[in-house]
Amino acid sequence: MTCCTPQITEFTNATSTNVAFGAYERSVYGSKPMVSVLYKEGSQYIVAGIFTQITYSGDVINVDHGGTYSGFVKVE
Repeated sequence: MTCCTPQITEFTNATSTNVAFGAYERSVYGSKPMVSVLYKEGSQYIVAGIFTQITYSGDVINVDHGGTYSGFVKVE
């Protein structure tokens, strides 16, 4: 169960996506948020596979998609 509305960041034809995650986001989602990446495949979304790398620097969540994709990053 999550505490609040997830933060959704959409991306189109991107090889990587940066999601700002500063003091406000840490106060809402905590210092270790759950991050999900879903990729658009036709008219559906599929959960990210093994080629997706997610890193967190303290102020930015970086998602390396392992290729060019469209979809969204969900932080909760």
